[in-house]
Amino acid sequence: MATSLRLMFGGDVMLGRLVREVMLRDGIHAPLAGVAPLLRSADLAIANLECALTDSAERWHGAPKAYYFAAPPEAGQ
Repeated sequence: MATSLRLMFGGDVMLGRLVREVMLRDGIHAPLAGVAPLLRSADLAIANLECALTDSAERWHGAPKAYYFAAPPEAGQ
């Protein structure tokens, strides 16, 4: 008997900048609340995270960067 596996793939997920502010204000699950039931229904869900999960506020010491994307570590839960 064959077993089926439900996979879900998401595109770029950016939880930094203004989205970070929403998470800090409304809770870490707020940005993805609308699609959370769909993601949870999959056996495996994968997305491309476009930011670092960090509490660090330290800036890059190399050549200046145009953007610094960072989300709170709790966003990885």
